[in-house]
Amino acid sequence: MQTTARILYILALALLTVMTMGFGVVTFYPGPTMPEYPITAPKISAPSATPTAAEQQAEIDTQNRYQADQKAYTVANKAHARIELSIVTAIGVLILLAGLVAAAAPDVLRVGLMLGGIFTVVWGLIANANAAGSGVMFAVAALAMVILGAFSLGAPRRMLGRVFGGGGADLLGPHV
Repeated sequence: MQTTARILYILALALLTVMTMGFGVVTFYPGPTMPEYPITAPKISAPSATPTAAEQQAEIDTQNRYQADQKAYTVANKAHARIELSIVTAIGVLILLAGLVAAAAPDVLRVGLMLGGIFTVVWGLIANANAAGSGVMFAVAALAMVILGAFSLGAPRRMLGRVFGGGGADLLGPHV
């Protein structure tokens, strides 16, 4: 039962960390505003009436402005997504590192922070998957994998062993 409570506490801390970081980034670094599609008011005229040349040109100009605004939005949104992903990755790495180096903190808090950092990076990848570009996505995923490689070090594995009731045993190592 104690192990179950520890796991639930770790997961709750990790999820609250991700939610706090996600909502914080969205709140303090909002994305560009998508342009609204131009809607013209319906004209009340005879069904057989044809639009004048001036009305047709005005409609074409409105559509051209909208398309230009949409292209500008796409460019701005991609730039925003790359910056947001960089911010989220940096925050996630800092949270993960805080969990790794906070030797005086209880182990469940440390593991919760490490998972929160990892989940924050994963949230950033998911939230910006369409706009960030495959090169940026690969770089962030590779960085997250390198960070997870830190768990192959002895000290983090022993800390995980203490958290999950192994008395400091290496729970990620080979079991003989």
